[in-house]
Amino acid sequence: MKAEYLQPGNNLDYENPSEEEAVEAGTVIVLGSIVGIAATYMEPGEIGSVATDGVWLFDTEETDVKQGDPVYYDAESGKAVKEKKDTLLGICAYPPKDKKIAVKINAIAKESAPD
Repeated sequence: MKAEYLQPGNNLDYENPSEEEAVEAGTVIVLGSIVGIAATYMEPGEIGSVATDGVWLFDTEETDVKQGDPVYYDAESGKAVKEKKDTLLGICAYPPKDKKIAVKINAIAKESAPD
C-alpha cells in the first residue's frame, strides 16, 4: 500500500449535519474515536474547520486530576470528567483550577490506549 501526503491534519473540514442548528466556535464535536473543537461558526449544512490537536480548556467539576491522567467528555453534562465516559478527550495537560481543566486533546494515556 502507498500513501500520499494530504495535509498536516491539525484542522479538518467538517460539515455541520444539522438542518436547523448552527455550531458555535468552541463546540466539542465527536468524530468517531477522536474529538474536534469547532474552530469556526458553522451554519446548518455549512463546512467549517475543526481543530484536532492542541491544549484546550474545558469546564469541569473535577479536582483530583493529575498531569497525564486520561480525561473524558461527558456529553450529558457537557463537561470534562475523570471517570471513563462517552469519549476520551485526551490527557490532562494542567490540573483543574477554577472549574476548568486544560486537556491535550486526542492524546492517549497509557491506561486508555487500545490493547
